[in-house]
Amino acid sequence: MIEFSIPKRYYFFNQFLYIVTIISFSLPATCYAEVRDYVEKYQNTQIDPDNLQRIRRFEHLITYFTGFAYFKPNHIVSPEFVKALIIAESSADPNATSNKDARGLAQITIGTAKDAASSLIQTGVNFKYIDENQLKDLQPDDLYDPAINILLSCFLIAKYNYRYNGKIELVLTAWNAGENTQSLKNKSPASYFETENLIGKVNGYYLYFLTNR
Repeated sequence: MIEFSIPKRYYFFNQFLYIVTIISFSLPATCYAEVRDYVEKYQNTQIDPDNLQRIRRFEHLITYFTGFAYFKPNHIVSPEFVKALIIAESSADPNATSNKDARGLAQITIGTAKDAASSLIQTGVNFKYIDENQLKDLQPDDLYDPAINILLSCFLIAKYNYRYNGKIELVLTAWNAGENTQSLKNKSPASYFETENLIGKVNGYYLYFLTNR
């Protein structure tokens, strides 16, 4: 059941340190060697000014939709994390489409989107900026709507945060490779280039936003 309450803490408030400092992974070092390489590659990264300008257009939506505690009372997704994810996935282009037909700001596929939308509808919450009928009968092109894309993104990240205790490498593995990825059963990130690269990018961009807010 989804909980909505006054938010008091972020899932990711200190989680970036878990990756950036690379001190105490719970699995043997060999399980994380390649992830560490990508984290180190991006940990001092800067964000292109054009991307920063584009993301500002969506800050009101990010602030609003990260204001809900979707899965655990008093726990919300960090707005800075959502910004980092959007820039990593689409360079803040709401019309972006991947070769796997993932769409919009955070690059969501329609199957994943429909599952999330169904769960959100069951809450009975009337979200600002969202047409409820559109959410009930979600179509692929609806993912180009920034409000819908950001709402679904916040819900999904909150879901993975809850499931994986806010561990950024597992959250992003579920996000990029899928919830049923075999490695997640062993509490380790997927050993795919795309997933490892995304973990490094999001971590680096997230650190940038945290240190420059």
